[in-house]
Amino acid sequence: MARSDKNHDANREALIKIALDLFLEYGYENTTVTQIMKAANLSKGGMYHYFASKEEILDAVIQFGLMQECERTRIVVADLPVEKRLIAFAQSGDVGDFASKLLSYSSQHKDSIVAYKVREYNIHLAIPILTEILEQGITAGIYNVAYPKEVAEFCSLLVRAIADSNLLPATDIAGQQKRMETFFHIVFACVAPSKEHAEQLKNIFMGYMDIKD
Repeated sequence: MARSDKNHDANREALIKIALDLFLEYGYENTTVTQIMKAANLSKGGMYHYFASKEEILDAVIQFGLMQECERTRIVVADLPVEKRLIAFAQSGDVGDFASKLLSYSSQHKDSIVAYKVREYNIHLAIPILTEILEQGITAGIYNVAYPKEVAEFCSLLVRAIADSNLLPATDIAGQQKRMETFFHIVFACVAPSKEHAEQLKNIFMGYMDIKD
């Protein structure tokens, strides 16, 4: 049974990688289940042994890519002193080849279902890691957060809203700066980091958003 499970997981992973390559070549909307099936040398029955629909394949592609990167971030952060974990989490951006291709496709097709699902998964996968970091900071006396999970949820949503230009009304550089300043006021009021720590976080996020003071 163990060998069968391993083979199933390996075959499923191979299918996920084939699907992403086809999405990149033809676009998600223009790729058919039949194309994926043929590229993977599967019969119709064999294909549906793994996935019931193209959208289910897309969900698996996104989850596979983003969960790998979340786990990588979790490992990197866990090896650092508590006071450096939030900084490292905010700076995390080095991704593997699979996730890089997925995120590149998402950024080039911002109005597609792929981009929407990537945003959604990114938010949900980031929340548990950020919650852990805040809880560890509270225990170490670095942060003063009454509700770490809820703060993590709101922070994740706010960052995504500011980063994705299509989620909020269009604005100019001055408007972006005001949004970022508002974000800092909210976060720092909830987290209460030291002044030095707050400045480090501010510089990282301003750079991430490519906004100058």
